[in-house]
Amino acid sequence: MSDEYLVLEYPADNKKGYCTLTELKGFENNWAVGAGISQVDTPPGQITMSMHAERPRNTALPDYVNNLHSLMIISPRLKKFLQEQNVTHVEYFPLDIIDHKGKIASNEYVIAHLIDHIECIDADASEAKWTNEGLPTLRIRSLESMELETSKIPEGRNLFFPKYYSVYPILHKDLAEAMEKEGFTNIDIVPLDECAC
Repeated sequence: MSDEYLVLEYPADNKKGYCTLTELKGFENNWAVGAGISQVDTPPGQITMSMHAERPRNTALPDYVNNLHSLMIISPRLKKFLQEQNVTHVEYFPLDIIDHKGKIASNEYVIAHLIDHIECIDADASEAKWTNEGLPTLRIRSLESMELETSKIPEGRNLFFPKYYSVYPILHKDLAEAMEKEGFTNIDIVPLDECAC
């Protein structure tokens, strides 16, 4: 088990009423976004996501916004931090967040679209269960544990999604330590063996 890399999650509890977003609109191909394919050649128009209708009391906007599409939705402050930390292989797209009344709650957040996912999960050691085997949409449905082949991670990649499993971003311990010092809201950084896979 590597201690060089950790998992970026959301806290299990939500005592401050942070919102959860759903209903992604604006990308031409949501599957390609989830697979980490660059959208520079097919840039989206206006991107919107709506606060979850079944959680009407959860309206607060944190630095790291939970959502049902496994996207990194971040505040301006967190975006600035990632840029200062020289995070590469990321495209930033402006996002309009729609509240429960259909009005724009904020247009200051962005989707940090992590591209070029890294094929680094040790599928056997992680006891990966696959879906769509042999198809272009091949992906890992679930893991018993998160085991990485760290030798396959290129030097300098400090924030990324593992290929075939873009559920939780992986970050290098140096970036994790810097992020925790900043006190960003709605962030939980856990060891690989504590990942909620």
